[in-house]
Amino acid sequence: MPERHRVRHATADLNLRRRHQPLENAHDVAAAERAVRELLDRTPAPTALFTMNNRITTGAVRALRGHPSPPVLIGFDELDLGDFLGVSVITHDPEEMGRWAAQLLLDQLFGDVYESARHVVLSTRLLVRDSSERPPPRDIGG
Repeated sequence: MPERHRVRHATADLNLRRRHQPLENAHDVAAAERAVRELLDRTPAPTALFTMNNRITTGAVRALRGHPSPPVLIGFDELDLGDFLGVSVITHDPEEMGRWAAQLLLDQLFGDVYESARHVVLSTRLLVRDSSERPPPRDIGG
């Protein structure tokens, strides 16, 4: 199932309202930076961003740099200097992922039973840092 469909299904399963659709074609740092800048120009601007890999997270960090009231940012996959930059991430064990990938490939190549698909769940961990702890916006009119 494509990534955007998984996000939509997960959102629907959680009964969450979305004001913005997942962005597509932001698969490198520069494209992700442009996409986040476009999001920030919308009315209303997003209050939170969830990025699906470290390249997109890096683009988001660049776009949010210097923004007066940046949205919450949580990335998937640790990124270089994430702790220094204060970026919250959901992390996993890449070695475990590699072991599973190798085992599944070997099972497909040499196994007695052919499986067209297998569902594997890897453990994850949320590393909470500054980017997920934004203060609520101030009431400018009051």
